Amino acid sequence: MERYRLLCLFFFTALLVSTDAAKGGGGRGGSRRGGGRVYKSRMPILIPHRNPASANYYENKDGARIVKASHFELDYMLGRKITFFCMATGFPRPEITWLKDGIELYHHKFFQVLAMKFLRAKLKKL
Repeated sequence: MERYRLLCLFFFTALLVSTDAAKGGGGRGGSRRGGGRVYKSRMPILIPHRNPASANYYENKDGARIVKASHFELDYMLGRKITFFCMATGFPRPEITWLKDGIELYHHKFFQVLAMKFLRAKLKKL
């Protein structure tokens, strides 16, 4: 009887593992190709706007297109680490400017503004 229970448990476990592997599971990225984060989506990035001026700025047909972004116009808890990310494309090459309360942020001992070579900008430790 004990042998039968162990055999059933073994087959049940093997069945669960095989169905998980068939779905491409097995961790964060999965075992199939392209199973990680999807960055090259054809869906447009939707940016919630608080006022019509920002809506006109981001939806201008001749303006730069934001390809990847983290957060826009949101409120955050004081004292927490925040990382913002924005990648934009366009011609001429767009410059990303980070603002806090309408004032441009520069590199300071309390936060870091990093500009990457390939159209990326990050803001850390605000």
